[in-house]
Amino acid sequence: MSTRTDKQQRGFTLLELLVVVMILALFASVAGVTASDTSAMRLDGAELQVRDGLELAQAMALANRRMFGVAFEVGGGRFAIVGADGNPIVDPLTQRDYIVDYDRPGPLSGVLIRGVNFGATRNTVVFDAQGVPITGGTVTISHDKLSRTLMLDAGTGRIGGS
Repeated sequence: MSTRTDKQQRGFTLLELLVVVMILALFASVAGVTASDTSAMRLDGAELQVRDGLELAQAMALANRRMFGVAFEVGGGRFAIVGADGNPIVDPLTQRDYIVDYDRPGPLSGVLIRGVNFGATRNTVVFDAQGVPITGGTVTISHDKLSRTLMLDAGTGRIGGS
């Protein structure tokens, strides 16, 4: 013989199910915030590398009284600091060609160079022997749905972002 309380204990109430669904939704939202933070952090790191590359090319041009530049691979994830001959310079730290590659596994993998526009020199920013850019322009980088555009001012050689 079963009692009424036995039947009530067999299933879950609507309130209990709603509480479980709300807890799962909370966990999912926290995971979503973490994923977008990861994209923002990757863009932060990539932006610093692009800025450093531009500043190093400018400093090399000024110090050596020769043209240097940064060549970008649009649609991919690579850029290189190049000399007047168009070949990559040697990275002072690694003693290898100064090429940054976001296609390789690592903390910044998956970053793409979406667009580059430096006028006549198109995908390459060139600094003259005084460290002044031949032309200003923009570099747009992205990861997942986030993107950033860096702007190089032709008059000042300063790098800004948007």
